[in-house]
Amino acid sequence: MKNNNLVNSLFVTVALAAISIQSAMASHPARAEMFDQQGMSIGEVTLTQTPGGTLLHARLSNLSPGAHAFHVHAVGVCEAPFTSAGGHFNPEGEVHGILGMSVGEQPVTASSATSQQVMLTTREFLGETINLILPFETDEAGNVVPGLWRAQIGQGHVGDMPNIHVPASGELEIEVLNPRLKLDYSLFDDDGAAIVIHEGPDDYMTDPAGAAGPRVACGVIVEQE
Repeated sequence: MKNNNLVNSLFVTVALAAISIQSAMASHPARAEMFDQQGMSIGEVTLTQTPGGTLLHARLSNLSPGAHAFHVHAVGVCEAPFTSAGGHFNPEGEVHGILGMSVGEQPVTASSATSQQVMLTTREFLGETINLILPFETDEAGNVVPGLWRAQIGQGHVGDMPNIHVPASGELEIEVLNPRLKLDYSLFDDDGAAIVIHEGPDDYMTDPAGAAGPRVACGVIVEQE
């Protein structure tokens, strides 16, 4: 009897695991056609749900060479200059930054700094020490001008992803796995979502958008049947 119970228990466990995997794979793939600020198509990004997150496959052209921030944004509206796409997709209410640290604003007085740099050390992220150097201006006498700083530890936005690096040709094909992004109701809500490419790179720290500069391309994420 005990053996039968054990077999039944194992069968239920395996069945539940199979259902979980099927559920993760059940989402329809999605696609975002990317447009520049002049309304010209510059390629597409396809999104596929996997058990490990969402796989984004980008095929892009006519981009300026160099590093560009590459994010999922919270609103599926792409009207130049693409501020219509809102902020980063952030259903968990986290601060920005895939490094787990976000720099924002808190007062710093001249008495709390002894040079043009303030060193902040924390051991709260992955049990490791992170040294964050924040530059401040000095006055004519060489004294530190009171400034602003803040550091927070977090997971970053769900829409935060690594920078893309475009070669001299302006063409790029790349695949990125976002382990926290799901092709579910939170992404396909009433106002939708979008993929946005920025003019500059994401510094992976500065809240709310990584100091990445203007938005140069945008594509509304559309679920495929």
